[in-house]
Amino acid sequence: MSHVAHSTVARVLNGEVLPDIGTLTRIEDALDVQLWPGPAAVRAAASGMGDII
Repeated sequence: MSHVAHSTVARVLNGEVLPDIGTLTRIEDALDVQLWPGPAAVRAAASGMGDII
């Protein structure tokens, strides 16, 4: 469904690699779920507001 190789998904799940943004987006679209909260959450965490998401 995601058009991402099974081996790539396995390596991501095993913590061997971090997915690039394209791979992450394809997996999110296939699962219809948000896996990465996006830049707003990163900025909030950096400013010490990480609990507000």
